[in-house]
Amino acid sequence: MTNERAQVEPLTYRPALDGVRAVAVVGVIGVHTHPRLTPGGAVGVDVFFVLSGFLITTLLVQELDRVGTIAVGRFYVRRALRLLPALAVVLVAVTAWAVVVASPSTRHGALREVAAAATYTRNWTGPWATTPGPLLGHTWSLALEEQFYLVWPVILLLALRPRRGRGTDRIVMTVFVACFVAAVVLRAAGVQGWSVLLVQRPDALLLGATAALARRRWGASWAAPRSRRHGALAVAVATVALVVLMIVPVSSRPGGPGVSLAAVAALILVVGVVAQPDSSPARAYASRPMVAIGRISYGLYLWQQPVLRWVDDRLVGRNASMRLPIGISGALACAALSYRFVERPALRWKERLGRTGEPLREASNTETLQVEKDAALARRRVTFRL
Repeated sequence: MTNERAQVEPLTYRPALDGVRAVAVVGVIGVHTHPRLTPGGAVGVDVFFVLSGFLITTLLVQELDRVGTIAVGRFYVRRALRLLPALAVVLVAVTAWAVVVASPSTRHGALREVAAAATYTRNWTGPWATTPGPLLGHTWSLALEEQFYLVWPVILLLALRPRRGRGTDRIVMTVFVACFVAAVVLRAAGVQGWSVLLVQRPDALLLGATAALARRRWGASWAAPRSRRHGALAVAVATVALVVLMIVPVSSRPGGPGVSLAAVAALILVVGVVAQPDSSPARAYASRPMVAIGRISYGLYLWQQPVLRWVDDRLVGRNASMRLPIGISGALACAALSYRFVERPALRWKERLGRTGEPLREASNTETLQVEKDAALARRRVTFRL
């Protein structure tokens, strides 16, 4: 490990990143509930992808630099503990609804959706969603992300192991940027599915990973703006850009520029709040409501489609004006319960597992840096009580 890399401080919890998650999940819920108002809300998925690529890659390279290797098997177990428990509860609920409540005409499609979501193949099985208002269509993004992370630690380990030269980071970053540019060009040309295996948009994940590698290589000078004022302005502009992309119809076109622009705006936003956590925009993202929503964003993302579908079955045509209040309140309640009783216990097991070369008693950074997050929020008396 070079002296330059030794000066890179380990990434600690940034409350503002929970606020970024809140913006992303609100965009996704917006396009599912009010597509006319937020036709481009699906760009929230790209915000999730950029943030995930940055955080996961940062944690992997920190482990690599600390002990000279990445415990790939342990990484998979930690990912499973983070994602599978909450997903399993949703799948059980949807299965129960399909078997007990749904009509025979919708039961088959619902169960096929459950099978696709459970095997993380939903991004390959779009035609399976044959019923109106698919229950689990949104799990395509989870499938893409986990397919990416199935190979990502191995790629990093082979490309960045210590015996390779210092220029390896730069080569890998160049390749990632080239992949992103290729995706932009192919989308502009109307070509979809630029990768055979990752058939949606993995370029946003690679963009986040590139930022993590840049931070690893350049240390204290990483993304350093000329002044605090410039950094705050960049975060503010990125926020406005994301909001515009969510409400402008062009951003929802698969072959249009919205997806790529959203990924770039999300990258600027993530870099800005990490590099300058004390700036005014970062503090706004770290506000209590934003952090509270960000904490339950994974469960909220999972539950919003099934809950809205169940509300539609009961209310549309009878009391449609109550659809959104009841649907969103129900999704929030399910997400909060999931976080309290499913995700947090699983995260405690995840932290006990630790990483290679890390004492089990030491609180480690996770994808959401959960232990440090809970401690920080407790100090600030930020709680989410039911």
